[in-house]
Amino acid sequence: MLLISVCFSLLGDGIDDQPHGWIQDVVYDCLEEDHVPLPFKLASAILLKMRLKAKIKTKSNPFDELQKQLDTETDRLETYLLGDKPWHLKGEVVAQDREENTVLEEHLEVQRHGAFKPPPTNETKILEFIMKTIKDQSFDSPTFKFKPKPTQNTVSQALPVNPSQKSLVEDYENLFAKNNLLEKEQDDPVKNTIQKEMCHLFEMLDALSHSHFVPFKHSSEVTVIQNRPALTVEETGQEVVSTADLLAPEEVCAPRGEVLKGSTETTSSDRRRHRKKLMRIRAKRSNFGAKTDVTKDKKAALARVLRMAHKPGSKIKVV
Repeated sequence: MLLISVCFSLLGDGIDDQPHGWIQDVVYDCLEEDHVPLPFKLASAILLKMRLKAKIKTKSNPFDELQKQLDTETDRLETYLLGDKPWHLKGEVVAQDREENTVLEEHLEVQRHGAFKPPPTNETKILEFIMKTIKDQSFDSPTFKFKPKPTQNTVSQALPVNPSQKSLVEDYENLFAKNNLLEKEQDDPVKNTIQKEMCHLFEMLDALSHSHFVPFKHSSEVTVIQNRPALTVEETGQEVVSTADLLAPEEVCAPRGEVLKGSTETTSSDRRRHRKKLMRIRAKRSNFGAKTDVTKDKKAALARVLRMAHKPGSKIKVV
């Protein structure tokens, strides 16, 4: 019994923990050896059975373990978020709301409005030295040395300066004309006189033969015009355009009488004028009918004709 109590005291509550793994090895050794007494074997069997029961009881589901971890993590976050925050996380804090010298314990980012002095560089140092020498008037009047220019044997030709702005085409034309003048052979006066006399002789012979032996002149397909500029702008449009095609019908022939208008183009004054014209025509027709009605009597008609015949300048003759 003493041995069993000692084993229980060694195991305690953490019978399935890792630090007591050596006890399990001892129990298995006691059960396998023959020279171990019976009480030791019995105690070892009891310990082994209790360890197996404890393992079965403590074996948990992985889902439950995950839930426990989540619960502990949520508890930790809740305590962190709902707990008291340090002074630099509470927004604008006055010196009275924080402890003494707490600003020195934190690395703060401060917005500075003043411009810092630029760090010294080689250029700034040289400029300061020059300005200092100018202010102090400490000049040592150095002698300047000039590098001698190498002598050039070739004579540089001066570029031609054209005061008049000429186009590139005119420059090429002038250059071409100069080259032709240089290449052209000089005229020989003796040769020219002989050529003129021969031409005159041939003309006289052609006149005697009535130009029977004169060959037909070969008409050149391409005529070269020398007195035209090098570049000419060809216009594709017509050079002469008849202005009669551009005139309106009213400009070619003046309209006669009243300008014709449609029913949608007439105004109120035009409609009134047309109505008065129709009324005049109707009045004339009615007056003409009334006069014919008066002359129904033959005697009255004859008397009217006689009166018209006796009027001076009348062409009516009474027989």
